[in-house]
Amino acid sequence: MKLLLAVLLASLAAQAESPVPRASLKLRQEVPVILQAGPSFAQHRCDSQGNIYVRMLTDSKNPGRSVLSKIGGDGKVRATFDPVIKEIGSEGTAGDFAVLSDGSVSTLMGANDAFYLVRYAPNGKLGSTTRLSFGRDLGPHQLIPIGGRQMLLLGEKITRESDKKQTSEPITALINANGDLERYLDTKEAFKVDAKGNVTEEEMSELANSQTVTDEAGTVYIMRRTAPTRIIAFTGAGEYLRTYNVEVPEPGYVPLNILANGGKLAITYIEITEDDGVTKQAQAARLTRIVDQQSGLVMIDYIAPPEAKSTMDCYIAPDQFLQLGQRDGRLTLLKMGDAVSSR
Repeated sequence: MKLLLAVLLASLAAQAESPVPRASLKLRQEVPVILQAGPSFAQHRCDSQGNIYVRMLTDSKNPGRSVLSKIGGDGKVRATFDPVIKEIGSEGTAGDFAVLSDGSVSTLMGANDAFYLVRYAPNGKLGSTTRLSFGRDLGPHQLIPIGGRQMLLLGEKITRESDKKQTSEPITALINANGDLERYLDTKEAFKVDAKGNVTEEEMSELANSQTVTDEAGTVYIMRRTAPTRIIAFTGAGEYLRTYNVEVPEPGYVPLNILANGGKLAITYIEITEDDGVTKQAQAARLTRIVDQQSGLVMIDYIAPPEAKSTMDCYIAPDQFLQLGQRDGRLTLLKMGDAVSSR
């Protein structure tokens, strides 16, 4: 164990002394998507088959009422998942969603201080609607598929001390195949705490602004949008594994999303700058950093082609990516790869 640790530390030290290899991706194909583009993407995910699931902001007053669409590699809409559910009523709004290994989709929905887990078949047909066994005392943020039809729910547990005062702490809960909250998992060592052992306010803010991905083995990786980028790993059973930091490519770069494939994580960054006190965001997320899932060792940086204007949506091979974009008010699917070394 000591030898392994020494080798890892030596590798990280060597990496710090030499520049990370860099390669430029080429745009291999741009496929028109048969779906009218909305003003922006609310949420998007990718499955193992290279299908992209996107919720467009078609309802600006109520984003949670916007329809979720499944887009195939040929740009055609394969299925739609309607958020209007009779059992929940007109007040229901859709939150985070997860694509399971069999292609089915589960969505968190909220209405009148209650939360629901709504399941759809791969073709978009409504399956089941289950009211979760918690109410106002739990604020769910993210839904993560793990083994079978189980889910991990990341959120915060709220303690109401009075009508005007409440405290919250981050929690990870296991939801069983029936949609019931089975148990809370002990993951506190994954979070930053103050001298009294309480989770810091900074940590709570980061929790709501994190991204997650599940790899082929079912390991869950949570990415915090910090500098350096913090990665927290859990087993498929929701047990804490490890935490490590990934250095940002350059000062001012902020991580946007995280993908997994073949034992590697792909983290897409965007540049944030300040001009006379005004914060400005670059027009495109141009750099994707590839790191080893186990150690966090940075392996290579990929530079996206000029046509790529948002984050990478699918990581399908060592240097093959898919991205959903827009051109002239229409959605397009960008297929990128065939990287050429640039450093």
